[in-house]
Amino acid sequence: MPNDQNLPTEEPTPEAAADESGNESSSDDKILRTLAQHFLRDLIEILFPKAAPDIDFDAAEFIGGKYFKDFKKKGHVRPDVVVKLPALDGEPKLGLFHAEMEGDYRKSIEERLLTYFHHLSLHFDNVPVLCAAVFVRGGPKSGLEQREIVKTYKGYITSRFYYMAFSLSRSLAEDFLKRPQALAAAFASMMRSQTWDRVELKIRCLEAIQRAQIDPERGYVLYNVVDNYLELDAEEAVRFADQTGAEERQEVDQMIQTLSEALETKRQEGIALGEERGRVLATREAIVLMAQAMQKTLPDDFEAELEAINDIGHLHEILEEVSSDISLNEIDLTPR
Repeated sequence: MPNDQNLPTEEPTPEAAADESGNESSSDDKILRTLAQHFLRDLIEILFPKAAPDIDFDAAEFIGGKYFKDFKKKGHVRPDVVVKLPALDGEPKLGLFHAEMEGDYRKSIEERLLTYFHHLSLHFDNVPVLCAAVFVRGGPKSGLEQREIVKTYKGYITSRFYYMAFSLSRSLAEDFLKRPQALAAAFASMMRSQTWDRVELKIRCLEAIQRAQIDPERGYVLYNVVDNYLELDAEEAVRFADQTGAEERQEVDQMIQTLSEALETKRQEGIALGEERGRVLATREAIVLMAQAMQKTLPDDFEAELEAINDIGHLHEILEEVSSDISLNEIDLTPR
C-alpha cells in the first residue's frame, strides 16, 4: 500500500493549536539542529540552491545562545539554527542562515521568524539573512515555496519579509531520493510516497544513505532520523527483515547492522550522560542552597561561574568548602 495518506491542511492540528505558545511538543527542533550541524551544505542546497555555490561552508559558524541570552518570546529563548555564512568571493562578504523546524504547521511561525529576523539584524548590522521554516506536517501544498510577509498601516506597506517554507509531508519521497544530497534520505523518511509503503520507503532511504558513502558518524545521524520517523510495527518489521536479507540488498543489510549497533551504543551513552547531568545539576543546586544558608549573600557572578562547572568531583569539593567557614570569595570556581 503506498504511503500516501490524507495530507494535512495548513490549519494547525488540535495538538498544534493547543501549543500555540511556541513550546515544542517534540524533538523536531533538536533534529534540525543536528542535521544542520552535520549537513549544512546539503540543507542550504535544498532550501536556497542559488546561494549555496557562493558560500564558504568550511568557515561557517553556528551561533545563537549568546545573542539571545536575554531574548524571550512565548517560551522561545533562541532560534533552532543560526549560522554565519562567509562568502567564497564577491558581495556580500557575510550572510546569515536562520531556520526553524516545526512538527505541525502554525501560522504563528511567521511572527516568530520576523521577530528573530529583526533581532539578528540589530546584532549584525543588517547582514542579509536567509530564513526558512521546515514543517514535518502541513505547510505549502507545493512542498517548497518562498513566502512573503507584508506589514501595512492605514493602507501603506511598512515592511516586507521573505522566507522559504518547506513542507515535508507534502513533498514526494520519490523525487527527493533522486537528489545528490545525503540529507535528502533523512527528509524523505518524513515525506509521502505514491508507490512505496512504509517498509519499502524505509529501505529506499537506507539505500540512499548507503550510496552516499559518507563517514560512519554522519551515516549514523541519517540512520537515526530514518529509524525514528519510519518506526515499524511488528508485521512491518518482519517484512523489513525479510527484504533487507535478500541477496540483492546485502550491502544495505550490513550497513543497517553496523549503524544499529552504533545507534544502541549512542542510546546507552545518552542514558549515562543524562544520569551524570542530573547529578551535576543537583550538586550545583545544593551548593547554592548551602551557600545562601551559610553566608546569606552570594558574591557577584557566583551562580554564573558555578554554571560553567560540569566536573562532578570539582562540584563535590566546592560543596565541602561551602559547608565550612571558608569565604565564598576564596573558593576556586575555575572550570577544570
